[in-house]
Amino acid sequence: MLKSKFLGKTYSPAEVVAEMPPSVNHSLLEVANLFVDNFFEKVSEGIRADGTLNHWRSTTNRIKKFAYYKHKASNIALNLLDDEFADIIK
Repeated sequence: MLKSKFLGKTYSPAEVVAEMPPSVNHSLLEVANLFVDNFFEKVSEGIRADGTLNHWRSTTNRIKKFAYYKHKASNIALNLLDDEFADIIK
């Protein structure tokens, strides 16, 4: 989703959120962790590379650092993300 935004492509986050258990407020780290968990399963099946998984884990850690830097919080609610967020991560 973030890469698509960076590249200027349209992407519906509904696909990602649809896989998540229902809750009132989803967060960026929830989505990132769900993606990493799904990616880990693909690595276990031999479909994806372990090195790429490590990159996604690093990205998740960067999100945590960004949340603290920008919002002094451990996470960011998805409804708080806007175009400014995509511009910052460029």
